[in-house]
Amino acid sequence: MEPIVNPVDGFTEFRWSTINERTLFPLVDPTDLGPLVRAILEDPSEWANAEVPAVGEVLTIPQVAEVYSEVTGQSARAVFVDHVPQETIPQWLERHRAYRDVGYFPKYAGHETAVPELARSLYPEMKTFAKWLKAPE
Repeated sequence: MEPIVNPVDGFTEFRWSTINERTLFPLVDPTDLGPLVRAILEDPSEWANAEVPAVGEVLTIPQVAEVYSEVTGQSARAVFVDHVPQETIPQWLERHRAYRDVGYFPKYAGHETAVPELARSLYPEMKTFAKWLKAPE
């Protein structure tokens, strides 16, 4: 989701309604997916029937705002609201409430921040959110 700039104070806001400040949110740069899949295909027997979360980093939305501020120098914050326009997408509310209540990777409950390490074992250059922000467009 694209952040918006609050016209009152100029803060960049990451707005969410269906998750909360503790929900760990998986982030991935789409350009990392090809090399990750290639690594799996180079050794398919090792990865047959394996679950490989394609995640570069797992952060809460307040952490996303903090990293964004550090990298860009723009003040940012997480804002949790009652409704956002994306909720017109079918199943949006139900899916994201499940993310808040159960997590994105229930299998990794309690150690969600380790999820990116599996992807990095296949493709060590998986980008963190900060690296993604710094990358040239």
